[in-house]
Amino acid sequence: MVHAFVTEGDGALRALPTIFVDSSEFVVSKLKDRGTHPARGVVTNAHDFMHIHRLRAKRDLGVRAARGADSPAGIAR
Repeated sequence: MVHAFVTEGDGALRALPTIFVDSSEFVVSKLKDRGTHPARGVVTNAHDFMHIHRLRAKRDLGVRAARGADSPAGIAR
């Protein structure tokens, strides 16, 4: 897997995290055991994951807008 990076507003580079979703624990374990770069595995179906991801993204964007932050540090975790 190729590493992914994103450029911040101030020009700094940071690693872009990878999330892999599969309904089979075998696939998630296989990718983690291979040493896939900083990645998080989620064992669930894609529909449930995307629904939760969309809700959290909306919430985080709202918090970010309220704080007037342009950097990921302004996102509540």
